[in-house]
Amino acid sequence: MATFKMPVQFEKPLQEPVNLSVILADAQGNIIQQSPLDEKGDASFDEALLKRGNLQVVVLPNTEDSLEGVTHLQQLERFRPYISSIDWSEGNRPLIKPIPPIFTEYWLLRFCRVLGRLTKTYLIGNNQVQLPVCKARVNICEVDKIFWLIRKIPDSVILRIPELFRVTPKLNIPKPNVLVNPQITRPNILVRPANTTPVAEPIIKLEPAIAARFNTANIPVLRNELVNNFKLLIPHFCRIPWLWPYFYRCDKIKTTYTDENGRFDTNIIYFTNGDKPDIYIWIECLINGVWETVYRPAIACNTRWDYVCGSEIHISITDPRVTPNCGPALAGEAVWIRTIGNFSVRDVLQTSNNTPVQGISFERKGLFRYGTDHRSPFATTATSAKLNFSVIFGSGLPLSGAKYFRWMCKKTHNEAMVPESGADIALTANIHRPYLVERMEGMIKHFDVGSVLLGPQAVNGKALYLIPPANPIGFEGITDSVGWMSMGVFTTDLDTRTLAGDGLYEFWLEIFDQAGNRVNPSQAFFQIPTAANFNSSETASGEYFGVCNGMNAFKMVMRIDSLNNKTVAEIYPVRLTSGPGGPYKVSNPCGFLDYTNGGDKNISIPFKAYQANNFADFSFSVGRGNAGTGAYPTVASISGMVIGDAGRYVRDVDGVYMPDDSPDLEFSPDELMQTCAAGGRAAFTQSLYVNALHVDGYRQLDELDSSASAAFALSKLA
Repeated sequence: MATFKMPVQFEKPLQEPVNLSVILADAQGNIIQQSPLDEKGDASFDEALLKRGNLQVVVLPNTEDSLEGVTHLQQLERFRPYISSIDWSEGNRPLIKPIPPIFTEYWLLRFCRVLGRLTKTYLIGNNQVQLPVCKARVNICEVDKIFWLIRKIPDSVILRIPELFRVTPKLNIPKPNVLVNPQITRPNILVRPANTTPVAEPIIKLEPAIAARFNTANIPVLRNELVNNFKLLIPHFCRIPWLWPYFYRCDKIKTTYTDENGRFDTNIIYFTNGDKPDIYIWIECLINGVWETVYRPAIACNTRWDYVCGSEIHISITDPRVTPNCGPALAGEAVWIRTIGNFSVRDVLQTSNNTPVQGISFERKGLFRYGTDHRSPFATTATSAKLNFSVIFGSGLPLSGAKYFRWMCKKTHNEAMVPESGADIALTANIHRPYLVERMEGMIKHFDVGSVLLGPQAVNGKALYLIPPANPIGFEGITDSVGWMSMGVFTTDLDTRTLAGDGLYEFWLEIFDQAGNRVNPSQAFFQIPTAANFNSSETASGEYFGVCNGMNAFKMVMRIDSLNNKTVAEIYPVRLTSGPGGPYKVSNPCGFLDYTNGGDKNISIPFKAYQANNFADFSFSVGRGNAGTGAYPTVASISGMVIGDAGRYVRDVDGVYMPDDSPDLEFSPDELMQTCAAGGRAAFTQSLYVNALHVDGYRQLDELDSSASAAFALSKLA
C-alpha cells in the first residue's frame, strides 16, 4: 500500500528536541492510525486513509505511555494535543498548519521524582500507634493548569465569580460546644453557642486593588483575571465546592505501590511550560480481594501545588477497613498470634477482675481494653466486620510435623458470667491468603492480586487449614507471585452471632501434622506481642497457653455479646413530686411545669439508659437557656456506666434513672434555674446519649448506640 509523507512544521523553532507522534482520527474522534516523526520531521500514513476525507490530524508528545491503550482523542487531552485538518492546497501533498508556540512550549518534558510515606494511626491498647501501610496502590495525578481549563468553563459560572468578592451579610449561626465526659467515646452534645456579632465580609478577601478587577461582567476580562491570580485564589476556592467541578481536573499519570515500610518512590514525566508539577494523590488498598479507594480527598484542598520534585509526601489515612499489614517477619518454627482485627491480643484481659463500677461488681475477664479500662465485649452486627484473628507463621513452617492448624472454641460462662460447660465448636469459614503478581504494561509496573484457599480441607476426618510458607512460590500451585500481600494471615472470619449465645468463650489454636494428627508444640512455639512493643513478640505467657484435647495449644478467652445488644435511650416527662396539682404533676400542654417554692427539692427528671448486659456508657445533659443566651449545664446533668446508680439518680432493674423520692436527691427549681430564679421562669433542654462499648476488632460499634432529646420549662406561680 502506498504511503504519503506529512511534514510537521512549527511557527517558532523548538527550544529543544521533542519526540512527537502524529495521529489520524475520524470526525468522531476515533483513532485510525498513528506515526512517529522521522528524522526529517515527517509522519507516514497510508494513502487510502489520508484520502478518506473528514479526518483530524493530531500531534502530541510521544512519551512512554502517551499512546498505550488509547482508542479515542478524549484519552489524550492531558497531553494537550494540537488538532488540525489536512490541507490539500498544494495538490497531492498533505499538509497541516504550523503548530503555535503555546503547544510546543508546553510539550517540553521533564522527569520529577515523587516520593513519600503512607501511614495510619491505630489504637493499640491504650496507645495511639502510627504504623506504615504496605502494598497500597498509589495513584499520582497531575492537576490541569488553569490556562488550559479556563476556556472550557461555562460563561454562567464565570459570571458568578464577582459575587465572591462582594460584601454579604454573615448569618449569626451559633457554633455548638461539646460537653465531654472522658469516660465516653462519643459523648452527648450540649449546645452552648458563642454569642458572636454578625460580621459582613466577602467570601474571598484579597487586596482591594486585586478584588476590584473582578468587579465586572466582562467575561473575557474575568477569565484573564482568574488565570493571572489563580495562585492567590487557591486557598479560597478550597472553601467553595460549587466551583470544584469546573476549576479542577486531574489526569492520572503514574501508578506505584508502597513497600514494606509504607514508602513509595517513582519518577513521573511532566510538561514544564516554565512551571512545576501540581500533584494530587489518591490511595487504594486491597480489601477482601478487591482494590478499594481508602483515601481520595477533594482535589481543590489537597493538591500539592508547585510540587518540589524529590520532597517527601506524608499521607495519613483513616479508613477503618485498612488493617496493619506491614507486620515483622517471624523467624524459625513458631506461630505469632498477633491481633484480633487491628487490636492486640494482649489488650484482652485473660484473668479475673471484678472491681466495682458505681458500687456494682463488674467482671472484666475476656473484655477488650478500649481506653483505660477493660470494658468492651466483642460482637458482630449486620454492618460490622467479623472477628479476624491475625497470625504470623514462622519462616521455618510448614513442616511435616506442623502442616495444618485449626481454631476451636467453647462457651465457659453465660452472659451473667455464671459457669457453663459448652460444646466444642470448630471455626470452619473459608480462609484465603492473598498474594501479589507483577505485571508490566509497557514501561509501567502493575500488580494484580491472586489468592489461595487455606481451608477448610478434610484431613483425617477434621476440617483443617494449611500453614502457608514464607514464600508463596510453589505453594498450592502458585508459580508467578512476588510475595504475600501481608505478613499476617487472617485465620478466622467469625460471625459471633452464630455461636452458642452470649458469654465468655475459650478460643484454642491447635497444630496438626501432615496426617492430620494433633501435635504437642512447646510453649515457646506460640508467640504473642510484648506489652511494650506491638511489633515485637515473646513466648506466650501461662494465661495464653494450655492443654486442649490432650495436646498443648494456644488459648485465649473473649467475652461475646452479640444478641440483644442494642442500647436503649428514653427521656420521660419531668414531674413535681409535691406542690400544686398534687404529687407527680407533669408539665402542662404548653410545656411549662408550675411550682410555688423555689427551694423545695421536688423535681424528678427520669430517663432510661439501658443495655442488656450493661456494656454501655451514658451521658445525660440538662441545659438551661436557649441559643440566643447560651445553654448551660445544670446539676441535673450526669454521666456514667449503665450498670448502677449515678450521682443523685437511682437505677431500677429496667435501666430507668430518676432521683429517689427522698427530698435530698430530687432537684429544686432554684438549683436548676440559678441566675434565672429571680424571674421565676426558665427553659431547659434534655439530651441523652447511650454509647455501646462493643468492638469488632477494628472499631467501636456505634450502630448499637442510641440517643434521645426533650425539653421542659419551669414557671413560678404568683
